[in-house]
Amino acid sequence: MKRIFIGGLGRSGTTIALNIFYHHPDCFAVPIETKFLVEEDGFADLVDAMTIRFSPPASMTAYTRFTRQMRAEVTGEVPSKYGDLHQYSHHIFPSYNDALDRFVGVVLRKRYFPEREPLISAVRAFVQETFDYTAAISNKNCWVEKTPANIWRFDFLRELFPDCYFIHMIRNPLDVYHSLREKGWLSSNLVASLVEFEGRCAALAKRRRRLLADPRFIEIKLEDLVDNPTQTMQKIFHRCDLPLMDGDGMESVINVMNRYYAEKENKISRDLSEQEWDIVVELLQPWAVEFGWQGIR
Repeated sequence: MKRIFIGGLGRSGTTIALNIFYHHPDCFAVPIETKFLVEEDGFADLVDAMTIRFSPPASMTAYTRFTRQMRAEVTGEVPSKYGDLHQYSHHIFPSYNDALDRFVGVVLRKRYFPEREPLISAVRAFVQETFDYTAAISNKNCWVEKTPANIWRFDFLRELFPDCYFIHMIRNPLDVYHSLREKGWLSSNLVASLVEFEGRCAALAKRRRRLLADPRFIEIKLEDLVDNPTQTMQKIFHRCDLPLMDGDGMESVINVMNRYYAEKENKISRDLSEQEWDIVVELLQPWAVEFGWQGIR
């Protein structure tokens, strides 16, 4: 089974990238951000708390939060960031409850794991019983999952599946910054929001420098995907060792992608004073250059 993860800073085009795989005949594109592998209180946090970050209270807290998330939040019993995911989770993963029961059973038998592999193996089994199983019964030999935060847990995902592929979506930092502010996901204060976002860029750059040499780490600029969709999709399929789609399939993806991008495209605000624009350039210009742009627009 081929496994592909998509990640990147929020508002960088991860949803557009996932849309490509909805139309590929070999791929099952998971139609939700599952989140629980990599985000807080999920599998990655639990594994760390029971191995390299172990302490009795920390491991118990992590276990309590994990089980609440997986039993109550993902399933929709309590309000959470998962929203309407419960309407889809059991439809997408019919073996979800049984797979989770088996994983929790492993954790309860041994609250501290001096070696990570037994616990990683249990997480891997959960994924195989959910993601792999759903792809198999859909007659697909590949699945693709998109959660932006996957980029922050690349090492964990590679630990789970050493042969997995990772598509890193990247976009001009200025466009990402404005889009996040428009969504209300950054402070309304210009300086505060810039400082916060600049920190994300710095953290991403440090991680990215190490990952670019990985042959299965595939970085795609959103702008390339929009401006040269056929060529960029061919690059993605080639790097993921997938066959190309036929012309009708490619055209269908391009039409959907263009409509989606037109609806979501951020209109850059120009109502900044000269002093404010100088602050924007000072903080974001270096990262735009590092990420492959000549500068911010």
